[in-house]
Formats: sequence, structure tokens, C-alpha cells
Amino acid sequence: MIEYVNNLKFQYLVELSKQGERCHEYKAQVTDRLIADDVTFGTEPIPFLLMPHFLSTSQFDIVSKVVFHLSNVLEKFIQTYLQDTRWGEELGVTPEEDELFRYDPGYSRSITVCRLDAFLETHDLQFLEFNADSPAGIGYADRLYSALSETLDLPDVHYEFDEGYEPMLPHLFESMMAVYSEFRSNGGREESFPEKPTMAILDWMDVVTSTEFRIIKRHFEEQGVRTIIGDPRDLKSDEAGWPTL
Repeated sequence: MIEYVNNLKFQYLVELSKQGERCHEYKAQVTDRLIADDVTFGTEPIPFLLMPHFLSTSQFDIVSKVVFHLSNVLEKFIQTYLQDTRWGEELGVTPEEDELFRYDPGYSRSITVCRLDAFLETHDLQFLEFNADSPAGIGYADRLYSALSETLDLPDVHYEFDEGYEPMLPHLFESMMAVYSEFRSNGGREESFPEKPTMAILDWMDVVTSTEFRIIKRHFEEQGVRTIIGDPRDLKSDEAGWPTL
């Protein structure tokens, strides 16, 4: 399968080279599309190449399996932390942070969505860091794929190769709804909470990736779920102790 991907990459480059000066037009069209779709860091469109990064089926399987097992390891570590106070001292966790960690969210799994930055070389997968500032990149990736696939005209590539891409925003939405459904079913909350939640995307409003919040918001609202964007510093508690904006 690696050979298949290498052949795909080669054919893709050959077809792009045949386009000549038209590649500049492609780049300008994709750039305009990205700006219109909020695929930007601040006011600048995210850097991109006309050549996508392709994975073979075997590479995709490796990434999926490793991420699945690593996420379970991280989940077990979180549960160990909550049961053994020595870990707080070892990690230098402040009392305020520890209090937040021990807050019961009302659902079973601590890690619902995360980002594990990694490098993949053939079948050698090495991780750089664990990020909790998710879903950073999911909305960008979906919109960038749409911009490239709907702009580039490379019929020989499309005819000879099976280029697959599975949008990630639907998976993000399904994960959030599954968490809410579990929360709502626990503790007899069905009568107090509606079947569809109000989603909140919270982050500092001055971060350069805030444009992706609007991408997420639009997708959630297309699914019929009201979504708001807010700064965690603006959160308040209602009479029942639930956070509000």
C-alpha cells in the first residue's frame, strides 16, 4: 500500500506540473475560499500546499490503533491521578487545578476529544505532545480539503486512484452528542435537560485560532443544535450552580 501512495503522490505532482501557470490561479482561488470559510490564523489564511499529504490504508490503521490505545492509557492515568494524591505533587498541580480535575462532569470518560501531535515516517509513528485545546484543526482540515478538492482539476489522478477523505466535523458532533446523552441519562436529568443541548465553545477570544470556532458553530447549528462562542472569563453560575454566559 505504501507503493500505491507513492505512485499517487508522483502522479499528483506530474499532473500539477502539467498545469503550469494555472497553479498560481489555483492557489489564489483556494486562498480566497479559505478566507471566506474562516480557515485563517487571525486575518491570514493558513499556509497550505496544493499537494495534499496522503496516507496508505496500513498507515491509517496504525495511527488509528495507536491513538486508540494511547488514549486509553491516558484515561487510566487520569483515573490513577484522582485516586493517588501523590501525583499532584509530582506534577506540580496547584490546588485550584486539582479542584477542577476532581469536578464530576456527569459522564464517564475524561478524554472525549484531544489532539495528539505526532510525526509519521512510513510506519514509524512518534508522538510529540498531548493537547487538550481541541478541536484545534478539525474544522480547518475539513474546510481545506473541500477547498482543494473543489478547486483543483486533475482528472487523471481522480480516474486512476481512490483518494479517500472522511470529514471529521460529523465525528466531533457525534462525540459531543454522545457525551451529552450520557450526562442527561445519569442522575435522572431527563426532565431537567432538553434532548438537544446548547453547545458552548469556550476559549480566550483573542487567540488567532478563534476563527475555527465559527466553523464549528456553523456545523453544529446545521445539525439543529444552538451553539454559542464565549470566553471562559465571562462564565457565571446560575442559581442551580450551572455555568452560564
